[in-house]
Formats: sequence, structure tokens, C-alpha cells
Amino acid sequence: PHQSHLYPPLSTVFPLITRCKQHCTQYHASMEARAPLAWMIGIASAQGFALYGLYRSIEIDVWPATSRTWLVGLLVLAIFVPLVTLLTVTRTNLTRLMQGLGLLSAIIALCGFYTGWAATLPEEPFQSSIATFFSLSIVVGVFHASLYVQRHANNEPLDYSLLFTYSWRTFLTVALSVGFAGGVCLVLALWAALFSTVGVDLFADLFWNDWFLIPVLTTAFGLAVSIFRNLSQVIDSVTRLLEGLIRLLLPLIATVAVMFLATMPFVGLKPLWNTGNGTALLMALTASSLFFVNAVYQSSAGASPYPKAVSLLIMLALLSLPLYSALSFYGLWLRVDAYGWTVGRCWAMVIWLILALFSIGYAAGVVIHRLNWPVMLSKTNVYLGWGVVLLALLPNTPVLDFRSISLSSQVARVAQGEISWSEFDFYYTQHHLGRIGYQHAEELKLKFSNDEDLVKLIEDPPPPVYRAGVPNIPKENIFARVHFSGPNFPIPEEVKRAYRSHGLEMDHLDLLALKVDVTRDEIDDFVLIGHTQDSIDHSVVVYALDGSWHVTELTPVPATTKNLLKSLKGKVRVAPPTVDELSIGDMRFLQSHKR
Repeated sequence: PHQSHLYPPLSTVFPLITRCKQHCTQYHASMEARAPLAWMIGIASAQGFALYGLYRSIEIDVWPATSRTWLVGLLVLAIFVPLVTLLTVTRTNLTRLMQGLGLLSAIIALCGFYTGWAATLPEEPFQSSIATFFSLSIVVGVFHASLYVQRHANNEPLDYSLLFTYSWRTFLTVALSVGFAGGVCLVLALWAALFSTVGVDLFADLFWNDWFLIPVLTTAFGLAVSIFRNLSQVIDSVTRLLEGLIRLLLPLIATVAVMFLATMPFVGLKPLWNTGNGTALLMALTASSLFFVNAVYQSSAGASPYPKAVSLLIMLALLSLPLYSALSFYGLWLRVDAYGWTVGRCWAMVIWLILALFSIGYAAGVVIHRLNWPVMLSKTNVYLGWGVVLLALLPNTPVLDFRSISLSSQVARVAQGEISWSEFDFYYTQHHLGRIGYQHAEELKLKFSNDEDLVKLIEDPPPPVYRAGVPNIPKENIFARVHFSGPNFPIPEEVKRAYRSHGLEMDHLDLLALKVDVTRDEIDDFVLIGHTQDSIDHSVVVYALDGSWHVTELTPVPATTKNLLKSLKGKVRVAPPTVDELSIGDMRFLQSHKR
């Protein structure tokens, strides 16, 4: 008893033992959550050799490169299956990972095989527009699907805050790993260059061989993924920093959304559509608002991070999002109704649908739960997240082929008498719709074999003309919104054809028409000025001479719409001898060139 003071009391020993057991358990769990480094390097190396094999087949033109169907399908599998595996695999989740990965692999393989088949043309390269749309959609679809695969593999609850954490970790891990692989490439380049300066070309010859470079870079990428996955706390710290910055920006973008919508009743929609990209701007504002809201309100738990006034402002902005979606739909439908569906418009409608569904879901949360609206956030995002995966991948399958929809829409315009076959855009169908566009052109060549001009147009359609960086493809009838300096007057069809033949009709312009006898032959001639709200794009005189219509382009001085509208109050006169100079009030139009 007299030595009992040498031993600690049991009341202090047991908590220490309990704490040690907790630390051991956490350490054991963290080690189980890590995939062995050898696994990661093995997966990355296998991916590298698979990609090298596909690349080599293209170089020497052997299978699978000789079959675009197999090439695209295998390339998609070689890129994304190892990537999702590297991001997800641990010592304990292999069985559940294979379940989710097997389903995802089957879906993206179908997308790749079908897109490769649809893009197969006789002796034609892979069309860039098909490659672009396919690449972007497959990246978006696999990114969102990988979040659900990771959740399933780790047997975790279907909670949006968890999916949001996975999304940041996946994005930052991939971005940092790509940066690491790029750094390895730069070091190899420096290594080779230094030794080359002293006459040792061994490293330069070795490093830039495809069989060496591709596997090394993919292995470096896999090693980086392994490192950054083990630094999840650091990744989460970066995420919290970014979320803090977004938390500061959300009230600002909410203010923009509310104020811009409040101005619409006073200024109308015409200035927005006159920009030529009004629909894209509205959709960008909607997407930014949704992203910022998701970054700040990841969970329905906890109090709002803002004062009540700011929270009310954000609620008001959320209520405005369905209205922005309605305006965006109106802008898109104007294009579709006027000129039919194209692949680009189909994808724009998919983006609109995704944004509209999220907007309606968030606005419904505000209406139903008011200040407690975040309670609907998790459920809305989880289920609509599956919709994003579906809408991103489905258009790359036979179920929803936008190329087929586009061709059917354009052919229907001919059947309905909106355009003739001579006005049909054969260049678009043959250079953007892949196999189906090529087959349609071949069928028409047989059908109209007696029409040499049409067959020649089908075989060698002219490409679209670009002026001042604006694609000169009319999307609306510019003569349907022409305005006049005085009383309205009819514009002859011959004048319209002469104007259009010079590639001047563009959907972002308005047209001012004046009638004046510029040739002094007592036959009406026409001045047509294409302009926006701020500036003049072009001005031409269409005049009759020797029994045909001619077009002379003039350069306005100064070229502002404000000066034009002011000058319309003055008298229109022509400087002799013909149309070298035209004056409208105090404004002069000087001849630039004749066509």
C-alpha cells in the first residue's frame, strides 16, 4: 500500500486503452481504404500498353484501326475503365466495384461502338464535329456515373453531400494527376535536351518513342492518382477554400439574376436576341447560379451561411430560374421552328432540359418549404444526377441519335415546301452527320440522276461562308423583320435573291431598306443596310442595270447605328455618276468594292 502511488489509477488507464483502440481502428480503416501501390501502378501500366497498342494500330493501319467501330469502342474502354478503377479501387471493395464498373463499361462500350459505326465513311476521316460532341458527352456522362460507382463500391448511403465530396475529389485528383504527368513529360524533355547538347542522343531517341512515352505517362498518372487519393484531407481542404470563394460570389450572381429579370419588362427581348447569343447567355447565367447554389448548400442540415436578407435574395433568384429557362426555350425554339433541328440544337436542348429540371426542382423547394428549402436539395440532386448521366450518354446510342433527328428534320422542311432541294444544306449533312448523311446523299444522287446541276451540288456542296468571324448561315428570314425609312414598300424577289447570293443575311442583324433611283433610269433601286443595335455590319445598293440586278457594297462613314438613325431625317441623294457615293443626310456611304 505504501507504494501504490507508483501505479496510475485504473480510471486513467482505461480511457488511454480505449483511445489507442480507436486510433488503431481508424488507422486500419484508412489502410483498408487504400489500394496497394502495386495495384495502381499495374492498372496504369496496363492502360498505357493498351493505349499504345491502339495508337500503333492506327500508325500501321491494322485492326482495330481498320474498323472505326471497334477502334472507338476499344479506345473508350481503354481510357475510362482504368481511370474509374484507379479512382475507386481499395483492398475491400473489389466485388462491389466490379458490379458498378461492369454496368458502366457495357454502356460506354455501346456508345463507343455505335458512334464509331455512325462515323464510318468510305475513305473519309473521322468528322471533327462528331468527335467533339461524342468526347464532351462521354466525359460528362462518365464523370457523373463514376460518383455513383464510387458510392456503390464503398457501400455508402445515397446522399448528395457525399456525391458532392466525391465530385470535388474526382475533379481535383484527375486535374492534379494530369499536371503531374505533364511535369514528368517536361522533365524528360529537359533530360533529353541537356544530354543532346553534349552529343548524347540516347535519351532523346528513347524518351520520344511511342512505346516508351505512352506507358510512362500513364504510369505517372496512375502513381499521382494513388498519391492524391491518400491525401484526401488535403484535397478536401482545397475544396473548402474553393467553396468559401463561391460562397462570396453566390449573393452577387443572385443579384444579377434578379436585376436582369426585373429589367426585361422595360427593355423587351429584342435587344437580347439581337446579340446573336442571347439564349447562350441566359443558359450560362442559369448554370452558374445552380452550380454556386450546389457548392454552398451541400446538405439540408445546418443553418444558412447568410443573413436572412441575403437568404431571401437567393430564394428570389431561385424562383427566377424557371423564368430564365422559359426564355431560353423560347430562344431555342425560334431557331428550331425557323430552320429545323441540327445536332448542335439537339444538344443545346438537352442542356436546356437539364438546367430546366434543376431550376424547377429548386424553385419548388422554395415554394413548398420557404426558408427551409434546402431540405429538397439532396433528393433533387441525387435523382436528377441520374438524369444527367442518361441524357449525356443516350444520344450516343441508336435510341436517341441526334444525327438521324437532324436529317429527318431537314428533309421534312423540303417536304413541307419551306425550302427546295437546291437550297438544301448538303454540306452540313455530308460533313456533320456521318454515315447517315453520306447514305442520304447517295440516295438523292440516284433519285435525281437526270438533274445534273443538283447532282453536282450534292457531290460538291459549297462550304459555309464566314464573314468577320460570324458564320454566314441564315437562321431566320431577315426580310421578315425588315424596317423602312418611310412608308413600307414591297421588295422584289429578284432583289432578295441578289442580296442573299452575296452571303449577307445573318440572324443577328436587322435590315433597313430604302428605295432610291441610284442609276437615274427611272427604275427603283434599293439600299439595304444590315445593322445591330449599335453598329452597321454592311450596306449595299441593289440596282438594275442592263436587264439584271447588281450589288455594290458601300462603307458607311461613320459606321454607327446612332448616326444612321439620325441621318435618316435628311435627304437621300446619289453622287454622280452612279453609285460610287451615297449620302443619307450628313452620313456618307463610300464604295468599297463591286460584285
